[in-house]
Amino acid sequence: MIDIIVSDERMPGISGAGLLTRVCRAYPDTIRIILTGQTDITAAIQAINEGEIYRFLTKPVAATDLARTLHEALSLKKMTEDGSPTLV
Repeated sequence: MIDIIVSDERMPGISGAGLLTRVCRAYPDTIRIILTGQTDITAAIQAINEGEIYRFLTKPVAATDLARTLHEALSLKKMTEDGSPTLV
């Protein structure tokens, strides 16, 4: 089982949003995070909606911010799997 996928937005052959949309369909319980140097809000909204992206992080991202995001995502996934109530 894959818990988290972190993808860059710009890749050869497919966008990160496109990849994570496919991942969402095939593995809906996987947490999806995009890293991008782009600041296009329309692209961000589209990626978030179509791929059900957990976080859309802009580069450069500090290692501590990425680590915190991964920790939060895994904690949320664990709470969801355990049936614990989650805050929205």
